[in-house]
Amino acid sequence: NECVLWTAKDHSRPCVALERSPFFPEIFLSVGDWSFQLWRLGMTKPIFSSPVCDAYLTAGLWSPTRPAVLFISRVDGTIDVWDFTDTSYRHSQRLNASPSRVTSMEFLAATNAGQKQSASRQLLAVGDSGGNLHVFHIPRPLSRPTPAEKAIMSSFLEKESASIRSADSPSTEQGDRSQDPARQDATQETEGVHNRVGLTDAKHGDVNTESAEEVDKEEVARVQKEYEEVERRFLDRLHEETQA
Repeated sequence: NECVLWTAKDHSRPCVALERSPFFPEIFLSVGDWSFQLWRLGMTKPIFSSPVCDAYLTAGLWSPTRPAVLFISRVDGTIDVWDFTDTSYRHSQRLNASPSRVTSMEFLAATNAGQKQSASRQLLAVGDSGGNLHVFHIPRPLSRPTPAEKAIMSSFLEKESASIRSADSPSTEQGDRSQDPARQDATQETEGVHNRVGLTDAKHGDVNTESAEEVDKEEVARVQKEYEEVERRFLDRLHEETQA
């Protein structure tokens, strides 16, 4: 008999995609509204939430050959490729798939007419709202896994999960940070950037309200660039730890 093993509150509007990772059975991708989220089975909060996109999202898939790559389709007919070995704050590439809304995506099955699909020839079928089927040959850099990619993604997922657990248990947060010098350094740098954002907010108001238009765009761009640099250094440090 089948039964519900786990439930969690997801997006405010209908979820349009729910996909289990082929490399991490306890990790799920959900897509809805203008963002997507990564979930760990049993946790009531997402371990990762994407930034809000500028277009409504319509579907999502894990790469069948790369543990850290996601394909997220949009209402404007494009597909965003997220590579978590590169960055986690924006898509790495954007593919022009259709002139109309993408409604579905599916990778070619592992076998087709008795021939195995290899990472050098990965095909993605895309359907759109006009009733058209598009079949794309995924470029080799997006289908061939990088060295230690699964280990890097596993470490990223573990750190994001630990961050959520720490947020739920404030008393253990300081202890967790002290046990991970690399994460502690990255957190301190990120907090410094956030403090500067706070100074901007104090001057111009809450950036999440209607007064956001009054925020100094140059200051926001500078702070964003600093934050991206902090995250890049953290990912490099994470990669070095994994290789060691």
